[in-house]
Amino acid sequence: MTQDDDLVKPSSLEEVKQAIWDCDNYKSSGPNGVNFGFIQEFWGELKEDMMRFITGFHCNGKLVT
Repeated sequence: MTQDDDLVKPSSLEEVKQAIWDCDNYKSSGPNGVNFGFIQEFWGELKEDMMRFITGFHCNGKLVT
């Protein structure tokens, strides 16, 4: 597997979680004010929705809520 292959493969749950935990807790991911600390705190409840969102983007190339 090459580095290029890594760019097109779907993200794993572990990769997404690590990326979220690598972010500053008080940084907001968007204008809705939900910060990474909130996502970390409620990861158990949010992880399925987060993965569905990220997988949808990977498949469609569009951010759909």
